[in-house]
Amino acid sequence: MRHGNEPRGGRPLSEEEQAERLQKLMADLETSIANFDATLAEAGTGVEPAPTHTRFVPLGDYPEIDPNARREVTPTTPRAAPEAPAPAGATPLLRELAASAAGQAGHALSEAEVRRNAAFAIGHALQRLADYLQQLTTQLNGLQPETPIAFVVDGGRRFSGVRWHEGYVRHATRSLSERSLIEKLTLRVAYAAAPLSFVVPEGALPRLENAFYLDNLAWRDLGAGEPAAGGGRRIEVDGTIPVQLAFTADVERRRLLLRCRNLGGLGLAAYAIAPEAVDAELMDGLGRCLLGQVPRPPASCQPIPFNTPDGTA
Repeated sequence: MRHGNEPRGGRPLSEEEQAERLQKLMADLETSIANFDATLAEAGTGVEPAPTHTRFVPLGDYPEIDPNARREVTPTTPRAAPEAPAPAGATPLLRELAASAAGQAGHALSEAEVRRNAAFAIGHALQRLADYLQQLTTQLNGLQPETPIAFVVDGGRRFSGVRWHEGYVRHATRSLSERSLIEKLTLRVAYAAAPLSFVVPEGALPRLENAFYLDNLAWRDLGAGEPAAGGGRRIEVDGTIPVQLAFTADVERRRLLLRCRNLGGLGLAAYAIAPEAVDAELMDGLGRCLLGQVPRPPASCQPIPFNTPDGTA
């Protein structure tokens, strides 16, 4: 294999020969560069140098602008939009039916808006009630005060030593979102009293049993009464008295329905409440009724049949 510093015959070059060859190569390179520069200079002959800046050369004279000049605009009458062509095959009857359909669609839209507004008003009213009843039960669960409520059984037998024992609030919504409106709200309260024991005539027991079922009172049969007292059956009614307030939404008639069990006394009752009527006076009125300070809910609670159906969406 021949190296770069070896001649074709195979003899190594001396240092003097190598230096001489290198000088020849450098001379050839300088000659090539000089020839290239000369060629480039000849090609660029006659080309104008690039301008160092630009300037605007007007094509003619322009008049001066009057600063106080105003443009006169001649008003024109707007042209009316062309009427949409009637669909192919349109007849007076078809146009009449189309107008009726459009009217029904607008009516349905307005009804949906009314229902939506009613649902929001009722939901906010139920939220106010929930907040109030939650605070009320928290206070009364700690105090457990005695109440003068007259829970009367069978026309004249009354529980004694009635006091607030425990209460809690529950509500239901359509979804788990925190912003979802409340649709149902329930307050459950348990009052504690001394058990009530008395003798019932044989024929009156079925009637009392049905009343105990509606009032959700627990009782037990203690056996036959004393013959000297007229016989019958001796029963004992448990001293736990449940009270329930159930609020539901009647969106169709824009109102709240309140169904009560044993509120202010044993028995069932129902009321209608406008959402705008849920204020401090109404809520305190319900609270005082639960404490036995007033016998019935405030006047803004309008009595209705207990089996009135809900009107929820």
